Amino acid sequence: MRAVLPTEFSRYFRLHARGSSQDVVLSATNHTYRIAGHALRILGLADLGPKQQQYDDCYREDKDNYIDIVIAGEVAAVGGSRALRFPPRGDYSPFYNPGGPGDDPTPGVPYTAPGPSQVEPVFVALDNPMTVTFVLAAP
Repeated sequence: MRAVLPTEFSRYFRLHARGSSQDVVLSATNHTYRIAGHALRILGLADLGPKQQQYDDCYREDKDNYIDIVIAGEVAAVGGSRALRFPPRGDYSPFYNPGGPGDDPTPGVPYTAPGPSQVEPVFVALDNPMTVTFVLAAP
């Protein structure tokens, strides 16, 4: 098992958006989609590990289970984003629950299984980014 690469959006995810007359499924990076006449493009994944010129099986991620999907486009198109889908069947790869057998696994014992198909709603916070500031209170 290796790290998720910043170039692998289409291996794991689908972004669903609502257009003016039909839903649009965004499945490829660096392709411009039209959402109700407005442009939206998926650039890739972030918050994985260091940016590199190229990625291979030796890429080291940060292992914190947070992944950002980087998009570019018009505000009206971004506002049409409705759901993110993890379809771990067919041509897609599943995510696995972290953990495992450590250095001394027991032969024949499964330690993890592919995650189920999931659909997560997208909360568009362009007008109110809902940022949090942490202030350490004086003792």
